[in-house]
Amino acid sequence: MINYTAIGSLTGGSSSIQTTLILPKRINDVTPSITGGSVTIRKPDGGYLEQGAELLNNFNISLSKKENILDITLTKSTSYSSPNNVPISIRFNSLVLSFT
Repeated sequence: MINYTAIGSLTGGSSSIQTTLILPKRINDVTPSITGGSVTIRKPDGGYLEQGAELLNNFNISLSKKENILDITLTKSTSYSSPNNVPISIRFNSLVLSFT
């Protein structure tokens, strides 16, 4: 389990959060998955899009990998009340990754 703050963007018609996690080792030969955690997401004006939201209960999670880079997309079924394609701050209050 890790705590991690990253930059990201609000995309997909204001319903998807995208960010990248750089890992210490290459992950080409394994399959990553997020098995738990929570996230706090802030918009550019400092307001909150999410506060302590459980990842598995609130988002559809997509992962893409290359070398030691893990791209994470968190998608909600509804759009946020914030403009599309804006930078955001993403705080993984906890993030549980599994590799198989």
